[in-house]
Amino acid sequence: IFRHPGNMAVVKKYLETIDNGQIPSTHNLTTVHTACTTLKALFRNDRINYLVPEFMVQEFHTLAVKTAPVINVKSKIQTLQDDPKKLLERLLKLFAMVLEQSSKNRTDLAAIAKTFGPLIFENCHTSRAEVILGYLISTCEFIF
Repeated sequence: IFRHPGNMAVVKKYLETIDNGQIPSTHNLTTVHTACTTLKALFRNDRINYLVPEFMVQEFHTLAVKTAPVINVKSKIQTLQDDPKKLLERLLKLFAMVLEQSSKNRTDLAAIAKTFGPLIFENCHTSRAEVILGYLISTCEFIF
């Protein structure tokens, strides 16, 4: 997932769409590499606004550690602004697809948390990001 570049023409189109304040449609993607390359391009350009602000990271971590009922997590997710919430939903579903194929792509939750966690969650260590992402990924079908 991290070694193969995506379709650069599509990545460019996605970046332009994002720059115009819209969320690009990923429904026709046949590979995760284009989505990942787009994310990496966004993160490397210092354009990132964290999807989950620092004050919510602790709340999500507490809910994940306690394996709180999904309704509690859903109510916290609902407090996010619409665009970050939609992007978080797409990311979690993408990560779930990647993890379903982990035996083929050799990517596990720890690798996803290490690569994307500190970029999604403001001021969050990798171990904490792994706990939060693991819980959110496992419950994302119920949360959104």
